[in-house]
Amino acid sequence: MKVGRHRVLVVDDDQDYLELLQTWLQELDLEVCATTSGHQAIRLLSEDAFDAMLVDVVMPVLDGLEVIRAARQRYPDMPIVALSGGGKRITAALATSFARSGGSDAELYKPVDPDDLKSTMQCLLGAA
Repeated sequence: MKVGRHRVLVVDDDQDYLELLQTWLQELDLEVCATTSGHQAIRLLSEDAFDAMLVDVVMPVLDGLEVIRAARQRYPDMPIVALSGGGKRITAALATSFARSGGSDAELYKPVDPDDLKSTMQCLLGAA
């Protein structure tokens, strides 16, 4: 089942993982804008319109929680999916818990199951 032509911003500091997420989302007929930088994500949010966002919570320099806060200021109703595999000082469960309290609508643990990602996006954006 396809979701339809929605614009999705995907933010993950791991380039290979970012490309994998992008491929899975494009299979849903989503238009994907992708970046490995939290700062770049915030710039893109200020310049373009997006229908949803997927963001890695644990990233260097500017983490996903800051990106979620910036997204909520510009798009208070935009669906946001937080992603996390944890990090050196935080578990994936704790990272996504912080994301939920910071404004995410759904959370997925890495490695993300492609079917879980697709069903989450279909639920948040509606299936065409």
